[in-house]
Amino acid sequence: MGLEQINEFIINNLILLIVVIYMAAMIAIGYFVQRKGADKSAENYLIANKGVGPLMVGGTVFSTNWCGGVLLGAAGTAYTGYVVSTIADPWATCLTLVLMAIFFCAILRKLKIASLSEMYRLRFGKRGATVATVMCIPSMITWTAANIVALTTIFKLFLDFDPLICAIIAGLIVVLYTYLGGMLAVVYTDNIQAVMIMLGLIILIPTGIAFVGGFDVLAAATPENFWNLLPNDGAGAVATGFTVDPLGIFTWLAGLSGMGFGYLASVELTQRVLCARDTKAARQGLLIGSGMYALAGFFSMMIALIAIVMVSQGTTTPAGVPMGEILAEDGNYVLLVLAERLFDPSVMGIIGVALMAIFIGSLLAAIMSTSSSTIFAASAALSTLMLHGSLSKYATTSLQVLRLTRMLVLVIGVFCVFFSFVIDSLYWMMIFSFTILFNCMFWALVGGLFWKRCNASAAIASIVVGFAGVILCIIAQSLYFGQIAIEPQDNLWIGIQTFVPWAMGGIAMLITALLTQKSDPPVALCDTDGELVKWEDLPLSADTIEVRRRIEEIKAREEE
Repeated sequence: MGLEQINEFIINNLILLIVVIYMAAMIAIGYFVQRKGADKSAENYLIANKGVGPLMVGGTVFSTNWCGGVLLGAAGTAYTGYVVSTIADPWATCLTLVLMAIFFCAILRKLKIASLSEMYRLRFGKRGATVATVMCIPSMITWTAANIVALTTIFKLFLDFDPLICAIIAGLIVVLYTYLGGMLAVVYTDNIQAVMIMLGLIILIPTGIAFVGGFDVLAAATPENFWNLLPNDGAGAVATGFTVDPLGIFTWLAGLSGMGFGYLASVELTQRVLCARDTKAARQGLLIGSGMYALAGFFSMMIALIAIVMVSQGTTTPAGVPMGEILAEDGNYVLLVLAERLFDPSVMGIIGVALMAIFIGSLLAAIMSTSSSTIFAASAALSTLMLHGSLSKYATTSLQVLRLTRMLVLVIGVFCVFFSFVIDSLYWMMIFSFTILFNCMFWALVGGLFWKRCNASAAIASIVVGFAGVILCIIAQSLYFGQIAIEPQDNLWIGIQTFVPWAMGGIAMLITALLTQKSDPPVALCDTDGELVKWEDLPLSADTIEVRRRIEEIKAREEE
């Protein structure tokens, strides 16, 4: 085989080789972490033995959130609607991480829990925790499925693989390393993936700036109000409706609230808070993650701007198709089309292939990190609901919880792979999944942690009524437009579907709590060891009474 044939073989197969090596490395990490003892106890497996430092917390927070939906969807959304159209994500998510660090981090860690579902169990009993957990799971499954869709899009475009085969292979690899190493494997792989994500973005942006003619050309061609994050009257805001008028401001606030405040109630975010070595590390990690997220968000906006300039210059793909035609059909392809053009092997040769391989690795990193995190968080939420209190120093169910969580990782992971084939819109499905959390779970989270008079009946009422509000809004919108319409059809309905169910849930919580204080008295907030955390004048829950009884029996036997 001559030198030309060798170069051609490398060019044709290097990307595939990088993908194979990358995925094999993820499995190896899962195996290594398992060998280090991740499968020895629930504390090791579920929250990485509470030993993760702030930098690694920041890395896992960032890569968990910076998913395929954001990586592909945010750049595509900014391409058509400029920066203001991406208020929901990444910018609302940055705010969420700061709010979590300031208001929620310390109290969640005091509870000695392994998942957010246990907080609901401590405050609202098994009945309330079951309703809350059941409501959280669909959003995680939807989010995971949307990421698998992004993965199949990448494989189809760059490797021409069958989407079904892509989804099955990639999904099973994510499930395998998560199953093997638990939360610590997720943290390790997340941090490697965070580096890959940033590396891919850093490589792409200077190449794009050089391609369009330099920074001066890019700055001169930047559309008016492109960088404006607030409602404005520029072209992008007009195209998406985020204008300076009551409806535009209402829609902008809906985008900020649905994703920003909805994500506070996500199980996977709490999981990262709980795995930190202490409260200070958790807070610092959240702030580091927010900063990384904002930086990556800025990079995505730069990519959208470069694409706008390239289209205005009449740039075509390597196949000769105008970029503008492709992006007019689907803005989610901005990042992929840009990379395909900038790293064209026919122009850059082996260097272009190497850069493309690194870039695809960064895409895989974004998608796989989120998928593993959501699959694991959903599994942990269900297992700790069924077997509560596994982190208590008096618990006897540690190995049972570990085995159950691992089984659920397999079941939920496989389900997400096949569910991905009914998902179409990446960015919207991601936003919708967290808007559901805002509609249904915001009040239960805030009431459970901060409102003394909140009881199980009030929490359940807020969740059920909030979800009923979502269904009613979908029905109303479908009747209005004369067709089944789950996705908001215009800006008015975006606001309605965000705030109406949320308000209904809040009102339901307030009224129910006031009416049921005697029939269903609120209970004190205690940790899983039965120690008081808040509201000592309130009665103890049945779970706390049982824990304290068991502790007394253990101490009595020790004294004998």
